[in-house]
Amino acid sequence: MIPPQDICLPCEVVSVHDGDTATVDIKVRAQVRYLSCWSPELKEPGGPEARDRAKQAEGKHGRVFIPIDGAKSVADLLTFGRVLGEIWLDGDSDSESEKQVKLRLAATAKGKPLGT
Repeated sequence: MIPPQDICLPCEVVSVHDGDTATVDIKVRAQVRYLSCWSPELKEPGGPEARDRAKQAEGKHGRVFIPIDGAKSVADLLTFGRVLGEIWLDGDSDSESEKQVKLRLAATAKGKPLGT
């Protein structure tokens, strides 16, 4: 069987920067920029609340998923030194990105209203 063309690894959420960025330990430490999740920056209204909800993931284990379909190099998987991906905590059916959007703390695209 050929493995899928993506990366999915066990991880531990070490810290949360804001509502849409967390640092995880895999075998190496990586900062993950959540896909389909745009929360307000910390200095903007709602930013601290988005970060505080996201901090609930700290210390928990799960999986980090990094899609590589269409990537031509490792650089295509990064933005501002962060890996583009999703985090699912063990036992959860929604990713951290999906939780932020459902709670109206983020949007699925930059500039969209929170919760959409």
